[in-house]
Amino acid sequence: MARLPLVACHHCARLHSRHAIPARALAACTRCGYVLYRESGVPLNGWIAISIAALVVFATANYFPIAHLQIQGKTVHPTLLQALLITWEQGHIFVALVSGLFAFL
Repeated sequence: MARLPLVACHHCARLHSRHAIPARALAACTRCGYVLYRESGVPLNGWIAISIAALVVFATANYFPIAHLQIQGKTVHPTLLQALLITWEQGHIFVALVSGLFAFL
C-alpha cells in the first residue's frame, strides 16, 4: 500500500495528505484555511508552448540594439551582449556580470 505524501501548512503546521485536485483548483488547510498548493489550469503542452515563445521573443529582442551611443563623433549601436562586453572591457566587471545575470534570468 503506497502512502500519500504529506504537506505541512506553512501557517499552522498541520499535516495533510496530498491528493490530486482538478485543474484551477486549490487545496486549503482544514484548520486555518491557508492555501497549501494549487493545480495549474495550463496543461504541459501549454507550458512548453509558452516557454518556446518566450525563447523566440528573448532571442529576437537580443538581436536588436538596446542603445545608441555617440561620443566624440563615434557612434555605437550595441546589442545586449555587445553592451555587456563593452562594460567588461572598460573594467566594470561586477556591473557587467550583474547586468548579464539579471538580463538572462
